[in-house]
Amino acid sequence: MTQVIYVDILFTVNLIIGYCLLILTGTVCKSEINRLRVLLSSALQGAYSLVILLPVLPFYLNIAAKSAACAVFTFTAFRIRTKKQFFRLYFAFLFISFCFAGVMLFICIISGTDRLAYKNTAVYFSVDLKVLVISTVVCYAVSRIIYEFLRRKAPSCAFYTLTVHAFKKELTCDAMLDTGNSLTDAFSCLPVIVFDIKKIAAMLPDGFDIKNENTYSLLPGFRLIPYGTLNGNSFMPAFRPDTVTVKNLSGKTVTSDVIIGLCDRRIAGGSVGALLNTQMLEERSFYKNDTIENNKQTV
Repeated sequence: MTQVIYVDILFTVNLIIGYCLLILTGTVCKSEINRLRVLLSSALQGAYSLVILLPVLPFYLNIAAKSAACAVFTFTAFRIRTKKQFFRLYFAFLFISFCFAGVMLFICIISGTDRLAYKNTAVYFSVDLKVLVISTVVCYAVSRIIYEFLRRKAPSCAFYTLTVHAFKKELTCDAMLDTGNSLTDAFSCLPVIVFDIKKIAAMLPDGFDIKNENTYSLLPGFRLIPYGTLNGNSFMPAFRPDTVTVKNLSGKTVTSDVIIGLCDRRIAGGSVGALLNTQMLEERSFYKNDTIENNKQTV
């Protein structure tokens, strides 16, 4: 029996599925999600699905083409800063895509549909909206459950020593890593370290007052970072430091790709001066303390 494929349905279905899977990938990996970039990547996935119209390709060529295409989808959808971040997003995207494909095949098998076509690693199914929505929701729910289970099994926080260089001054304090903090700057997509204003006040320019918005301009390149709490949404003044050094028992790392946000509330009851961002540490490597001076990252 000849399978009739409608190009508009093929493109649209793969675009919608690709969008959902990329959003889930970014959520699981705690990466900044730019919906316009995700939409562009989803459109590329819709266009790639047209390979189903080509003659059957050799197995090795299919695998190579699909792997390369997924790399392009990942680079397009997310702002990649390190190889580690890329591979984490890349393999997470592959895993979630396979999960979704499995759910779709299972639903098609138990429903007895014959409207499914698979060729050249591309899938086409003339399926009603109800089946598509149910399968997408099931895949998302299962992936979220697995993610939450793994996250809760991991340590919820850890302590570090933080050294900040800014305004020709240096400041060192204790910091805490909280897996719940994934705050990023909407413009630069850089991770935000939240500082207790009292712990960093000695470093800030004279005359700066966190309660007086007219003094925010004293911070070179200052910006306002939106954030949400149980009490509602607000903004915090922020600036980009010259360098930040994060140190623990494993070693230390140096970076300038970070934003410092200022808040007028105590962190962990005042026991630490800053709250580290999970994305910052996930995307950077730690060097051993006795070799860091010869292996500092260029900033």
